[in-house]
Amino acid sequence: MHSVRVLLACILLSAVSGLLLQSCGYDACSDVPVLTSMTPASATAGDPAFLLTLNGRHFHSDAVFFWGGTEWASTTVNSSTITVNIDAAKIATRGTVEVWVSGIPGGTNLGGPCGGGPSNKLTFTIN
Repeated sequence: MHSVRVLLACILLSAVSGLLLQSCGYDACSDVPVLTSMTPASATAGDPAFLLTLNGRHFHSDAVFFWGGTEWASTTVNSSTITVNIDAAKIATRGTVEVWVSGIPGGTNLGGPCGGGPSNKLTFTIN
């Protein structure tokens, strides 16, 4: 078990040098968003607009949704669900689009892989 002094030293080192608290035996990455599924996972080119539901964990109220690298307005329903209105224009032609969420506007994590950085990516298919 870590003493308070060791914990404080780890926090200070993390803040000063960007080291992860994980290296000190603490799970500082538990708040990185994780996508597990989306509904629907595909659409047909030319379909009308629809509501995309993302499922996962560690979704914060400030989570930002990305469709192919572009930030979109989204609604964080709770810590495991985000909904997004997808315009018909975005599914007008066949192809695939990577989607992800981030706790940091801009989609990059300026402080390393923890602290609400980008989630894993899922692929949306337009048939």
